[in-house]
Amino acid sequence: MKRKFTTKGETIRGKKISYDTSGYPRITINKVSTPIHLILWKETHGEIPNGCDIHHKDFNKKNYQIENLDLLTHQQHTRIHAGWIRDVNGIWIAKPCSKCNQILPLSEFWVRKKGDNSLLYSRCKRCHNDKEKMSKYYRTDKYREKNRIRLRKERAKIKLEKNENRKRN
Repeated sequence: MKRKFTTKGETIRGKKISYDTSGYPRITINKVSTPIHLILWKETHGEIPNGCDIHHKDFNKKNYQIENLDLLTHQQHTRIHAGWIRDVNGIWIAKPCSKCNQILPLSEFWVRKKGDNSLLYSRCKRCHNDKEKMSKYYRTDKYREKNRIRLRKERAKIKLEKNENRKRN
């Protein structure tokens, strides 16, 4: 259970509003604290299907007006908050690269499984290829030798510190 705090004087339906650490307004009914937007959605539209989330269209967690709420699959909800972009027909067309932060067409990302755009890598092809180049560098003898030298120096430093501590005690 997330910790919550109460704001001064805010109420809905005679109940004090508190906010959890994520910023969602909640009320307690029968000793159960529930986000207000979920209560309102269930009262208006019924139960929330498994695998679905309630999304705030304006991204304002404190705006729990029913017109501002939308039922989305968990995947759609995650994509929206990750910055994916849809065209006017609702088809996903672009997303940001987790490395360079550029918003690029989905064709600029490698697909993990053929034919399923839901499994795109988080890095664009260019950044992904840069990572692969570095990965190959880490497997070279030159890198291994540099790493061996660095590790020897670190171990020697630790050993020296231990010896100094023993002398002090």
